[in-house]
Amino acid sequence: CGCSLGTSGRSTMSISVRGVRLASLLRSLDLCPVELSRQDPKSAMTALKVAYRDRAKADHPDMAPEAEKTAAAERFSHLNNVFDEAMKLMEAGVVPVANWTPTV
Repeated sequence: CGCSLGTSGRSTMSISVRGVRLASLLRSLDLCPVELSRQDPKSAMTALKVAYRDRAKADHPDMAPEAEKTAAAERFSHLNNVFDEAMKLMEAGVVPVANWTPTV
């Protein structure tokens, strides 16, 4: 596939793809991946938690009108999945990659 392997045995392509995925998840929570990548990991995770909490309060199904509760529950479930995946990636030490283009 043309990927080089680092000393850890992981493909650099795999690490880059995970970084791009994390950046995408952060953007969906209205966070700037570049700004978070410049912070220490603990501060970045705190910013992620705060953004999640704010969105969870606003998008919670209990806050939606009765006619929109089903759609709100689906959006809330998606929000939870985005948060969980982003936290797992950040805990694994993945750094968000804002501008990544594959080399051929």
